[in-house]
Amino acid sequence: MKIRNLFSFSSQKSTNTSESLQNTSPAQKTPKRDLESEYILKKLLGKGGFGRVFSAVRICDGVEVAIKEVLKDIRYQNDNKSKTDIPTEVALMQQVEDIEGVIKILDYIDDTECYYIIMEKINSKDLFDFITDQGPLPENFARGMFSEIVQTVIQCRDSGVLHRDIKDENILVDMKTYNIKLIDFGSGCEHNYHEEPDKVFKEFRGTRVYSPPEWILAGEYQADKLTVWSLGILLYDMLCGDIPFTTDHEICWSGLVWPSHLSLSLAARDLIGQCLTADHRRRISLDSILSHDFFNQHQLKLSTSSSSIMSTSPTTSTSTESSSPMITDSPLTSGHSLIKMAV
Repeated sequence: MKIRNLFSFSSQKSTNTSESLQNTSPAQKTPKRDLESEYILKKLLGKGGFGRVFSAVRICDGVEVAIKEVLKDIRYQNDNKSKTDIPTEVALMQQVEDIEGVIKILDYIDDTECYYIIMEKINSKDLFDFITDQGPLPENFARGMFSEIVQTVIQCRDSGVLHRDIKDENILVDMKTYNIKLIDFGSGCEHNYHEEPDKVFKEFRGTRVYSPPEWILAGEYQADKLTVWSLGILLYDMLCGDIPFTTDHEICWSGLVWPSHLSLSLAARDLIGQCLTADHRRRISLDSILSHDFFNQHQLKLSTSSSSIMSTSPTTSTSTESSSPMITDSPLTSGHSLIKMAV
C-alpha cells in the first residue's frame, strides 16, 4: 500500500500553517503587496508541513493559478541570511523557469510571516495519486514518462539547481498529454555541478525513503549519486506500484524484490538495479541513464486519451500476498562489506 509522506524530511516542522503563523515572530520587513487584492483564493489543493497550496484566480486577467503559501520558519531564516531579498525556493524556481519539465513560477509575494509562490495551474494529478489510481504503469508508458523526468532533472542540474527531493509526490502528470512537471524546490539548493561535480553534501532535506545508503550510514552524499538513487526508487515505484524500501535497514542491506506477476523486462530490472547500487562509487551516472538499454527499446507514443493507459494497465495496483514475490540478485546486495553501519 502506498503511504504518502513516509519519513519525509522535506516538510517544515509544523503541519498547521494557521497555528504556526500565530506562533512565529514578525519578520523585519513589512508587507509590500496584499495577496487577496491581487488573487481570489479558491480550492485548497493540498497541505503539509511546508504550508498550503490553493487554486486561485488572478484578478487582473482571470487567469487560473496555483498558489503555495510557505511559512518563514527557522530553515527559511538560515537559508536567507545572505540574501533576504528573495526566498531561496523562489530563486531556484526562477533559475530553472525556462525548463519545459518544471512548473512555471509566475510571481511571488513576500509577506511578514510567510511568502506566496504563484505558479501556472494545469489539469494534473501528482504521480503518487496517478500510480495509486492506475496501478503499476505499463513499461512502454513508464519509459516515456521516466525519460522526461530524467531529462528535466539533468537540465536542472546543468542550470545550477539540485532538487534533492525527487519523488512521485513532486511530479505532476498533465492529464491531457501525460507530460510531467517537476514541482516543490523547497528542499533544493544551488550547486555548480560543472565546477564541483564531486562536492560532498552533509545536509539532506529530502524524503527519507528516497535517500541513499551513504546518507543513512555516513551522513553525506554527492549530488548526482543522490539524484540517481532517488530516480531508481521512482522507477521501481512507477513499474511496481510502490517504493522498494520503507526502513533504513532495507535501504542499506536489502535486495530488490520483484513482484513476479508483473513480468518486468530484464532491461528495466537492470536499470533499477544500477541506480540502486549501495556502493555509490559503482552506481550508474546520471548522464548514463538515458543511454541504458531500457530506453533503446521501441518507444510508445503517449496517447492523449486516459482510457489508453487504463486498458493496458494491470487491474490491481498492489501485489497480493497470494502471489509470491521473486527475490533476485541485485547490485544493491553487493558492496555492503565496504560500508560500515553507523551508530
